Amino acid sequence: MYCTSMRLSTIDIALFVCSLALIALQIVLMQALAQVQGHHFAYAVISLALLGFGSSGTVLALARNTLLLHVEVISQFCLMGAAVSCLLALPLALQIAAVTDFPLLFIDLRSWGLLLASTGLVFLPFFSGALFLGLILMRDAESIGRRYAANLLGSAAGSGAGLLVLFSFSPAQGFALCAAAFAFASWLLRHTWLSALLLFGALASVVLITEINPSPYKAISYALRLPQSQIISDTPHPMGRIQIVQSPALRYGHGLSLLFRGTVPIAPHIYRNGDAYGVLLTDAAVLNESVQALPFVLATPLYALVLHAGGAAVAHLLSQDNIRIDAVEPHPVLSQRLREQYRDDRLTVVTREGRAFLSASKELRSDSITVTRFVWRGCRPASLAGRLSVDAGIIPPFVGSAE
Repeated sequence: MYCTSMRLSTIDIALFVCSLALIALQIVLMQALAQVQGHHFAYAVISLALLGFGSSGTVLALARNTLLLHVEVISQFCLMGAAVSCLLALPLALQIAAVTDFPLLFIDLRSWGLLLASTGLVFLPFFSGALFLGLILMRDAESIGRRYAANLLGSAAGSGAGLLVLFSFSPAQGFALCAAAFAFASWLLRHTWLSALLLFGALASVVLITEINPSPYKAISYALRLPQSQIISDTPHPMGRIQIVQSPALRYGHGLSLLFRGTVPIAPHIYRNGDAYGVLLTDAAVLNESVQALPFVLATPLYALVLHAGGAAVAHLLSQDNIRIDAVEPHPVLSQRLREQYRDDRLTVVTREGRAFLSASKELRSDSITVTRFVWRGCRPASLAGRLSVDAGIIPPFVGSAE
């Protein structure tokens, strides 16, 4: 009979904490990759997590008897390995991912080395954590119901914990918190000084850990290299980290006429996960000499709807007389920023995704619908035009403009 000297309640708590950390780590890692490189990289996280679980199952199947003879030591080693991987391997993996140039993958085989190194490092904490879970579940077959309950409850709690972490912490700090969870589970199994030291080290890293630099190809990287550039606002959020960068060289004048002879206004630029998202324009008069003024030449709208409001369109509409504006912005941080930036009774900011807002609206009072460039990225112009034409019976004639 294999050794089962660890108290059942302690094992259940350790299973719960480990399961929580594994799911929370996936959520934090998705956000981290989206900030450092791009959202396309984040899709690989679940695949790598499943690869870790599958690989651990293979190891358990091939070395079952040997692993079960030393279950207590190996269990603690797995949890400590997962904690160390979160503290060391994951930040290194993100730095490698940040410098990966995806177009080179198709023409230079050497560039695959960085990508494979990054994915290999991300694989480590999931393999270690899954090996612990599988080992305990395989050993305690007689108590499998209780063990599975702890595992499933921990996984469910981890999905919520991962989102809560992203509300207040950066992804790098999230890695340290996940490492602390793994170290705590290891300490529960055996109260060793090494597991306690690892736990305190992980908690200290939450405060001391440095930010991971985004890819040099990210829009925010270009902005921060401009003279006198600085981040004036930095707000983490599960829907994407919102950063506002200000610099005398950051200006806004999209679509200006070639006959324009004035000064292009300075405007703080908004970035979500390092990608350009909008501007906070205060002097919108310059846009009257751009293609964005076309709707006001063709018609005189009384109501306007701005989908995925980025700031410039809202400022331009507010500079016109007697126009009431509904600005639909899905990101809660930016929608609140728009309310604070443009304090005007004519403006109503709705925190909702643009297409969901259109689908739920039975009647639209807007005479002008402004679609910012960020909607064009999310759906094809033809699909949005089709949606508007299908519902032509409930939408008054409009003039659409794009930033």
